[in-house]
Amino acid sequence: NVKALENLAGALDVDLEILQDLADGVVDLDEAWCDFCDAEEERRLSMEEPGVRIERRDKSIELEKFAKKILEKMNTSAVPIYIPELISAFPFIQLIPGDVSDKLARSSRIKPGSYAIRYRKGDIRAHTRVAISREIARIVLLSEREKYNLSRRCETLSQAEIMEFANALLVPREALAVEIQKISTRMNMVKALADL
Repeated sequence: NVKALENLAGALDVDLEILQDLADGVVDLDEAWCDFCDAEEERRLSMEEPGVRIERRDKSIELEKFAKKILEKMNTSAVPIYIPELISAFPFIQLIPGDVSDKLARSSRIKPGSYAIRYRKGDIRAHTRVAISREIARIVLLSEREKYNLSRRCETLSQAEIMEFANALLVPREALAVEIQKISTRMNMVKALADL
């Protein structure tokens, strides 16, 4: 019942929506864990000092512009951006379905300048797509940053950069703005966008 879920969410210090989606079968345990980790990272970043938040905003703008250039080179304007399209923009990364136990996707360096992303075989559902795009972002931002002439990395914002770059690759801001215009103001906008 709702009261029991509220009590459990309070006791675990977890967003009620994550528990409700898990209980309803909308997400599996891995997806719920990803949502929880994202929420915790956002909570941590929201407590940073104002200077760090300003630097995050500036880096976010830089990464959005960078993602936009990549998507323009791909000549893709429709959303969602599919993983095979996205991976083709990074010829030094290959995608391999396999057995990945602790994460939805994991990247590794095969040789200098060449990487593989292993992901759980089967359906590439939304959370798996996000995990793969974050591994692409991790490779680009942590290992191949100089290749793209990006500004220096800030250790405090490293995880936020990965999340924001992955999001900008999967859902470009302009495409998101178009989709938002299609949603009735009477609806729960977050749920409607999630359904899309």
